[in-house]
Amino acid sequence: MTIKFNEKEKSIEIKDGLKTQYLFIKIMLIYTLTNSILFPVFVLDKEQLKWMGLSG
Repeated sequence: MTIKFNEKEKSIEIKDGLKTQYLFIKIMLIYTLTNSILFPVFVLDKEQLKWMGLSG
């Protein structure tokens, strides 16, 4: 994290690398969505799927 003070504009500039954090959050959201779709299909038994209301 770098902090710079610009005396001409009397402003503070902060660089903290948030782009990498946003990328990590997006990757985790995609992973969670994929897991929530695939888990019931490949892991749960038919009785558990009935309990969730996913099969007739």
